[in-house]
Amino acid sequence: MASFGDLNRVNTNIQSQDSQLSLNRINKNLSENQMRLSTGLRINRAEDDAAGFSIATKLNSRVAGLEQAMSNVGDAKSVLDIAESSFDQTMDSLIEMKALATQAANDTLGTEERGFIADKIASLGADINEVANQTVFQDFELLNGESGSFSDSLSLTFQVGERGTDTITTEIDAVNVNQLFEGSTAAYDAGTEDVAAADFAGTATGAITSVDINGETVTFTGDATGITAAASASELAAIAEQINAAEIEGVSAEVNATDDGIVFSNANTTDGTVEFNTGTEETVGAATASTTGQGALNLTGFDADQFRSFIGDIDSAISSMSGRVNDIGIAQSSLSVREVTLSQSISANSSAVSRIMDADFAKEQSESVRLQILQQTATSALAQANNGPQSVLGFLG
Repeated sequence: MASFGDLNRVNTNIQSQDSQLSLNRINKNLSENQMRLSTGLRINRAEDDAAGFSIATKLNSRVAGLEQAMSNVGDAKSVLDIAESSFDQTMDSLIEMKALATQAANDTLGTEERGFIADKIASLGADINEVANQTVFQDFELLNGESGSFSDSLSLTFQVGERGTDTITTEIDAVNVNQLFEGSTAAYDAGTEDVAAADFAGTATGAITSVDINGETVTFTGDATGITAAASASELAAIAEQINAAEIEGVSAEVNATDDGIVFSNANTTDGTVEFNTGTEETVGAATASTTGQGALNLTGFDADQFRSFIGDIDSAISSMSGRVNDIGIAQSSLSVREVTLSQSISANSSAVSRIMDADFAKEQSESVRLQILQQTATSALAQANNGPQSVLGFLG
């Protein structure tokens, strides 16, 4: 600041320097004020508020985690919705089964009519297994148990927060005939036999062109003509296709790429035979009580009393499905609670960031007006200070 007598000196204009310093300070503050108004941020650089900038950065990272967790919750609910939809379809099948079994338990029906009902119930059981196979989200078969074992439960852990410990774990029990009708006399697994390509050649000199299965003959044509021990994958596929096209009761076939062969499946209650025209045979075991896999239902030959007993099996299956639906509902409810909590946390943390980082426009606009006035007065004061040394000309009168 200028001292007493400074106006009497010409070479150094202290008043002008003080005015320049004040004007520069005002210009700097006005520039920062204009930056805040143009960006809407109170802190545009770390130097504006180092502590506030650090705190806001940490809060922003948490908000980002919370927002992703909110998305995760939405995905988790979608997974459970898919499972619930399949549960509903399965429950509908079980309810229809019960109606059919109740009908078959009535002595107004004969053996043939009960046979028709048994076939329909078996078809509904196959539908339950197929629904489970088609209930898929990403790479997870939701209703086929852990690692597709068709048993136990598939455990899913959902990340529902921004910390590593913020998780919800739910288990979805496997759904299939084997699990729902465990212990029922109607539940069974089909017998299988793996026949390798070499078995097709047998001891014959020429190639094999037909196979007898359970008393029915399948003659191969087209790509399947002349099957030898060196059968190609396409030839094996053609064999399996023509066996399945023959629609032999309870028999199906598929290619086993592991040993270049075909897996025959027998859903009958008596052994089946794969017989080659070379005289060699392969036995395909009968269906057995279900212990592994998805299982199936076989009510062939059931009388009224057996259907009455089967009604109890269906009731047990319905009770089991009700438990699964209840578990899904509990998990969905937990996710909904987390969704609300996450939404509130995102709002609260975003508000905290805003208070630190965002500019108060009313305050900044008032400050802008004040600084503009000071800029004008400082400019005027600088002009007067620059003219101050002229007063010494009176000494030279």
